Amino acid sequence: MEAIKNIGDIQYNDILKSGKDLLDVFTEDVSGNGVYKNCLEITVKLTEGDFIYEGIFLTQYDEDKIFKYLYRSGSSRGSDVTPTAKLTDTNKTFVNKILKSYQEAITYGTNKYPEEINQLGKIYSVLNDNCEKIIFDISEKLKTINKKEGVFLTVVLLDQEKKYVGDFQLFKDKLVNDSLKNFHYSETYGKEVSTTDAFCSICTDKSKDIFGLVNVFPFYTIDKPGYISSGFNYEKAWRNYPVCKDCAIKLELGKKYLDEHLLFYFYGRKYYLIPKPIYIKDLPTILRKYRTLNNKDVEEVSKDYDKTEERVFNFIKDEENSVAFDLMFIEKNNAALNILLNIEDVSPSRFKKIYHSLDFIRHLEFFKDMPVNFTLLNRVFPKDKYNHYFLDIIDKIISDNRIDYNFIIKFFNQYLQRTFINFEKGEFVKDEDTYSIATFRIFGFLYFLYFMQLFKYRKEEYNMSLNKNIWSINDYSSKNDLFNAFFDDATPFFDNNDKKAVFLIGLLTKKLLNIQYREENRKPFIVRLKSLKLNRKDMQRLFYETQAKLLEYKKDYYNDIYQIVSQYLIESNNLSQLSDNDIPFYFSLGFNMDKNFILSVKNDDEDRLEN
Repeated sequence: MEAIKNIGDIQYNDILKSGKDLLDVFTEDVSGNGVYKNCLEITVKLTEGDFIYEGIFLTQYDEDKIFKYLYRSGSSRGSDVTPTAKLTDTNKTFVNKILKSYQEAITYGTNKYPEEINQLGKIYSVLNDNCEKIIFDISEKLKTINKKEGVFLTVVLLDQEKKYVGDFQLFKDKLVNDSLKNFHYSETYGKEVSTTDAFCSICTDKSKDIFGLVNVFPFYTIDKPGYISSGFNYEKAWRNYPVCKDCAIKLELGKKYLDEHLLFYFYGRKYYLIPKPIYIKDLPTILRKYRTLNNKDVEEVSKDYDKTEERVFNFIKDEENSVAFDLMFIEKNNAALNILLNIEDVSPSRFKKIYHSLDFIRHLEFFKDMPVNFTLLNRVFPKDKYNHYFLDIIDKIISDNRIDYNFIIKFFNQYLQRTFINFEKGEFVKDEDTYSIATFRIFGFLYFLYFMQLFKYRKEEYNMSLNKNIWSINDYSSKNDLFNAFFDDATPFFDNNDKKAVFLIGLLTKKLLNIQYREENRKPFIVRLKSLKLNRKDMQRLFYETQAKLLEYKKDYYNDIYQIVSQYLIESNNLSQLSDNDIPFYFSLGFNMDKNFILSVKNDDEDRLEN
């Protein structure tokens, strides 16, 4: 919160220097950063002293009119602060947001702005009397607008010139007053939550006005007595999180700045990038620099990164470690904003290590044409089902905390099994990985996790060097030497004979399917793979079954590989050291690497057949 307040402090000073006021602090952008680009002006005309409904006119959002529209959101079920509102349901938006806003404004300004109250009262009467007509006209106008584009409503008075909501002093005054009031007064409970002459939890200074409802980021709630300190007394809830007026305003400005300039997406998840320099004097320079991160046309930002989501990592990695960053993942739920994860105090050197590790792996010969990125996590842990797992693993990667291998490989296996079912049916599903791509995607990501030493019980630093993608018998004295060369290159994946055996059984199984497809145009043996739900007994079964089938097809030139596998099985005591969790992945890797091995000197047998 202090970091956000520091950002707001800079914005507040800029506002004061430019002669602006709190209206600039609390007025929101009704377009929602360009989402609501269509404005429907509900127009009332003043002619010879009479106020009449003129109609609905479509205009495009104009950022120069932000203080004309004068928008600030209110309760999701109640009115907004002024009669400018984002359109959801036509009837509800007009009645609950527009008409109700006029009623509340008239009540608020009765003794303050008598002349404006007279005009606003007549405008309200016209709107109320023509309610059904206006709702019908809005619905008709919506038919001319692309349904994918957002729409907002505002009210315009045609006199000698257009008079918008923001041209009424009453609405300006009410917007500031209501915004400040939300810091200390609950409309729901009708209670004041504030005190005087107490210490602020943000700046730690003693202040005349201390508010208890400053919820720019609602990391706690007081809607139930059990969440309230001081004897469950609602009015004393300010003790939970006391904030002075100045800090409340600066938090509001800091949040607004984050929304406009430091809000990014990581595979569909929103997060704020919050800079925290060691020397606060450096913050203005850092903020100016990082505003360019949202400009996709800036060359130094957009070049040399493999995924848009890694743009931030690429940009930050060259910073000095005199600044750290928080990554605050958020989720908007109606009017509420929930903090899903806050990764604190990440140094640029950490971003650099992550980015350079990915870059190193992608430039290895084996992975140069393969997808090595965080897309795998997004597909294995979709947002609608396993978002908490996705965020937890991202947290561990960025924070350099250990990841449980057995946990993550279980989900990777489930993903392999899903893609294998499509392979089994011979189906290609749009926007989904094939079985082969899924296998190499997992291999690359596991390689990254090993390279970063992120698994629990990490071992010594590995010499990881998959600098080739073809292993040819022409370069080795035997197939045993060929496979051992690959196993050595793929350190640390093949640290025991169990994994080597499963890998080679996967390879031999694919060779058998290739032969079946070539000779019969079908793959009957595939049903023996049990949709990839394989265990150690299945591996021993497949060892004998594939060998028998190959002999049926009179393909005995794989016997030397079976001798190698047989030796591995003996030395491993029939895979006694292997977890069933490892089998689908290692089997799949061997299965999908059949084209990476040239096992014939003449290269004239089934080794290189397509599926």
